[in-house]
Amino acid sequence: MYQFELPAPGPAAVPPFRSADEAAAWLARQPLAQPAQMQAVLQQAIGAVDASDIPPAARRGVLDRLRSAVVLAQTALEPRFSRKPLPLPTADAEHFLAARRLWRLLAVAYLRIAPELPAADAALALHRAAVALRAEQYAHFLAAYEVPAELLLLLHGIASAAEALGVQYTPLGDPDYKHISESHIAGHVAWTFMLQFADPYRLSMAQLTVANRALSRWRELAAFRMQPDDSPRARDLPLMDLLGRAGLAKGGPRWLDVRPVVRKLRHRIEALEGGQRPEELKLGRELSATACARLLGQLDEALQPGPAAAGGESGNLSLVFGAENIYALLAGERLNPAAEDTRPRTVDHQRLAVFGFDNRVTPVAAAKPAQVSGETWQAGDGFVWRAPEAGVRLLSPCLVAAAPGAGQTPRLGVLLGLRVGRDGRLRARLQWYGGPVQAASVQVGGAGGPARVPVFVVGDDGALSLVLPAAAPVRPDGRLALEGSGRAPVGLGQVLERGSDFVRYAAAPR
Repeated sequence: MYQFELPAPGPAAVPPFRSADEAAAWLARQPLAQPAQMQAVLQQAIGAVDASDIPPAARRGVLDRLRSAVVLAQTALEPRFSRKPLPLPTADAEHFLAARRLWRLLAVAYLRIAPELPAADAALALHRAAVALRAEQYAHFLAAYEVPAELLLLLHGIASAAEALGVQYTPLGDPDYKHISESHIAGHVAWTFMLQFADPYRLSMAQLTVANRALSRWRELAAFRMQPDDSPRARDLPLMDLLGRAGLAKGGPRWLDVRPVVRKLRHRIEALEGGQRPEELKLGRELSATACARLLGQLDEALQPGPAAAGGESGNLSLVFGAENIYALLAGERLNPAAEDTRPRTVDHQRLAVFGFDNRVTPVAAAKPAQVSGETWQAGDGFVWRAPEAGVRLLSPCLVAAAPGAGQTPRLGVLLGLRVGRDGRLRARLQWYGGPVQAASVQVGGAGGPARVPVFVVGDDGALSLVLPAAAPVRPDGRLALEGSGRAPVGLGQVLERGSDFVRYAAAPR
């Protein structure tokens, strides 16, 4: 069997039980309704079992009993760190760190006994370890922390060990995940790798849920290969892009064939565009049909061979967050100016009433120097990064603007894929909107009475879109009179993009 490089077991504490029945009795005395306490006691108990002299077969039975409690505790704690603004508050970060430690400890305990078990029992131990590592990976995606390299290396080792034993496709039941029913080791490893290739940090919580559900259903359609298919229609992903050439286990698979999965994605897109609802296609209710089709298209694009292209921007950037601050940067003034500055705005309202539009235009090129302080981020290799404490907490995708450098104009775009890197810094990608950008505003009604809301006009009449705060009380089919844009009223079309703090609509003069 493949030789795993595992950490040494901890101090040989005396386990509180030595059999599965004793473990069940011990669990009945624990605070099962207190998941945070259960994390701690389970970590201590599993660590003691891993370091014990309990025979491998009996130890696997003990781990199976403890595993059920691990799944319950971890599931209960996931909402405390799932897709919250980064950096996480200390208490939430501790819940995540405890979760990943517990999943890893459980996986390692199974892997340590696998070489000492008969093939059938070893298959079950490898399967349980793969599921634990997949759950640890998903916890990283929920918390938006980068997945450690050793997790992916262990999964590749599991695939290699299962292949050497001839059990990689052996169907195995899992009482702790009844909704999955039977599954095999290769399917769980393929599911984990496909999700990693999909760069789920770019996805919202709803998108991540749907993507994970879809790939879980099609996990066993993917196949591992030693050599890529030479067919022009092949879709083989090189595992070295995830693991590095040196990380590939000797004799283990080198490529992941996802062509059947891509075929499923495209069939679902056609069905959604043909009028079927996501829930009819077993994709859930988290996304509309349009948003679901867009997500499946993103997954199709992500499951392409070759690393993502790195951007050419480098150096320091001054980034501004929040619609009000971005408006001030682009327009050169605050959205609600002081009382002495209200007369020009009143004149604009008079022009709007008479002509249907005003004459005050604040294109980016003409914006006055902004009195807005930005955060300093470093850029390079297609990413931007900063220290966690060097700015506000952020939840991506979120709206961002770059303060201009010498001879430049401000830019408007989206901060994507924010995560805590392996070095502890916040890392993300930037995607800038092309074409002209203008800062404008609209008058809307709300519970507190009329209010002015910032609007960012992107493009021109040939390809016009509007970016509004996510909380703006507007309808997709509404008609907006844009103050400060020099435009006639425009009508909102379909939603093109939705972020944590903004929505971008297609628009056209109306």
